[in-house]
Amino acid sequence: MEGDGTAPGRSRAQSLGSKGKGKVAAKGKDGKKEVAKGGADDYNARAIRHSLRVFIATGALMKLWGVASARLMGKKPE
Repeated sequence: MEGDGTAPGRSRAQSLGSKGKGKVAAKGKDGKKEVAKGGADDYNARAIRHSLRVFIATGALMKLWGVASARLMGKKPE
């Protein structure tokens, strides 16, 4: 794979920073890599955590926007 932008000794996925979404590789007792298989429960938990983060971040940014715009417009805080 010469000329494709990958570093020597690394695959294209490693060079692009691929993390293998949803799978965690760990070494077992015998030293071999084991891949934990995530089910629908793991996906749902990740989806809920992500949506909560987005909801909280949006609320915080909206509050910050209200404070900043009030200061820039010269309004008195309520």
